Amino acid sequence: MRFFKVIPFSIAFLFLSACGADWGPEDDGDGFGDNQSVVDDVATQVLHQDTILESGLEHSKQIRFFDAQIDYEDELINYSSDVPQEVDFSQYRIVLVDVGSHSVPGYTVTVGDAYEEDEIVTLEVNYTTPGVNCRDNGVSYNPYVFVRIETTLDVVVTEMATKTDCN
Repeated sequence: MRFFKVIPFSIAFLFLSACGADWGPEDDGDGFGDNQSVVDDVATQVLHQDTILESGLEHSKQIRFFDAQIDYEDELINYSSDVPQEVDFSQYRIVLVDVGSHSVPGYTVTVGDAYEEDEIVTLEVNYTTPGVNCRDNGVSYNPYVFVRIETTLDVVVTEMATKTDCN
């Protein structure tokens, strides 16, 4: 008789314990068991880029964020005689990545992917630095890039660097 009382309780326990379980694949979009956040690509456009400053000024390495046209235009004057692009800052932000002044060739900066995750946009930046055989040639190099990003969210920058030989 006792055996017959245990069976209904065991069956009820199994049904109740399965109510919160996710029997489908982890990434089926049902919200259960999904442990990865959603990542969306963000559009970028390089507005200005060069390896030598027309102004002749020297800079330290810096990354700057602009959310106003006048600030962007004022900073561009320090880098180039390019005509500033009209930017709708209600939809976009501009990021300046400046490698800093160097007297050795071989420094470059490029922009990789940009993506949004958890209300933050990440911009991937790739640097190339000179190897041991690169020599001072008397020219001041200062690679930089102004990038327009289609977001008004906060932007963080991740950096990767590789070395190159000058020969």
